[in-house]
Amino acid sequence: MDDYQLEALNFANKHGVSMIIKQKDYMLHFEGDKVKRWVFKIELIREGVHKFTFNFGQSISQDKAPPTFYDIFTCLTNYDPGTYEEFCDDFGYDRFDEDTSDGLNHSSERIYNAVCKEFYNVEVMFSDCMEELQEIQ
Repeated sequence: MDDYQLEALNFANKHGVSMIIKQKDYMLHFEGDKVKRWVFKIELIREGVHKFTFNFGQSISQDKAPPTFYDIFTCLTNYDPGTYEEFCDDFGYDRFDEDTSDGLNHSSERIYNAVCKEFYNVEVMFSDCMEELQEIQ
């Protein structure tokens, strides 16, 4: 186990975080995916009180290896994404699409809304130790 994996495992142990893999499927995961990957339904539980269930698309290079705490913690949205405009500017998403009837980019909106939902759940679960979670890299 390398130092990165150990750091994430220590965080999980210190803060009473457990992980359950509820399901896995071989499928397209991200919008625009052309290659299938293993997608795991993950449930994080903190101290038996807070629960957060989400889909995690494993790296194609990892094949069907189950995700580790390190994989999960480094992929969670642990910074406030800000407004839709800020999010698009920060991450290079287009806000507008002239091919839609209202001129808006609905793909970017869906991604932004999903990121906001994830951030809300992460913040509820880890509000007292968010800075420590953010240090796992």
